[in-house]
Amino acid sequence: TERLRGNDVSSIGCCFYRSSRSRAVLADQLAQVRVARCILLTGALLLSGCATAPVDQIRYFSQAFATVNTVGQPLLDDLAVAERTQGRQIAQRRAQGDSERGSVECPKEQLPWQAVAGSAGFIRGFCLPDAGYFADLGDPPATAQLRGGLAVIERYANVLSLLADGRNIDGAIGEVDALGQEVSGLLAVAGVAEQPIGAALTALQPILASAARQANAAEARRLILEGAPKLSALLAALYSSAPAMFDTLIEASAQRAVLLESPIPIATELARIEAYRVAVANYVVLLVQLQSAWEATVTAANALKGEAGIASLIAQTAALRSNAEAARRVFAVLRMGGAPAATR
Repeated sequence: TERLRGNDVSSIGCCFYRSSRSRAVLADQLAQVRVARCILLTGALLLSGCATAPVDQIRYFSQAFATVNTVGQPLLDDLAVAERTQGRQIAQRRAQGDSERGSVECPKEQLPWQAVAGSAGFIRGFCLPDAGYFADLGDPPATAQLRGGLAVIERYANVLSLLADGRNIDGAIGEVDALGQEVSGLLAVAGVAEQPIGAALTALQPILASAARQANAAEARRLILEGAPKLSALLAALYSSAPAMFDTLIEASAQRAVLLESPIPIATELARIEAYRVAVANYVVLLVQLQSAWEATVTAANALKGEAGIASLIAQTAALRSNAEAARRVFAVLRMGGAPAATR
């Protein structure tokens, strides 16, 4: 104010002009800062969006798998019994010269049938490839592959859930390691690597080996996107194994039906065969629905629009749960020695 005293109006006006001009420059600079901040903020949001995992889809996929697994496990229990019985019978027939299956690894000349009194007898010698059929520990070979395939999917779903959650870092890293060991252990089983399941597991290995040692949503999303075709291939291998599973499950009933002469026991065996057909068909349908749940998870990870498919996925999971309940009822009747109403 003191400086302005005695100055003319023009000098005062010039002062105000310079002041207003400085304010304009300052305002422009502030505006640029705001714009830059907005750009950085937008970029950060986009980057965080890229690291977003479809948590809800992962959760519902895990639930869908658990539902399928509750039906698959008892079916695999029956398959293990049937496969073990069939494997032992083949070993005996091979030793007697009535079958060529496995004769390269276990030739009749080295492992002959030793007859004793009456029709009894035993295989003289021990065939290593037959160990899985005669052991009462674990599953025989084919069942072990199928159960192992389901176990890998279960572990994979657990890994995704932990990574998407991002809180239990040690647990997530431990699950990734355990999943890798489970895949390697299953591949180490004789004959698995040459099967469709083995091909899918082999394809999963490099993805797991390169898994980042961090538990976050970005890693979950990476595992979903990179593992999408591999996990789908594993589900497809389980799906395509259904015919062989069915043949093994009905082998004993088919043999009895051919040998029996009375209509009543024949009808019982035929009903049991058709009951297993229904049980395996139910399992196949549930695997298809599980694949749909997995595809929804992959789509969400690709599109980063988790909410868009939630309602549909919830409906799919509910339908799958209802179908699984019906499948369990069919299997319960089957285990009691009866046949479902639809097969009578």
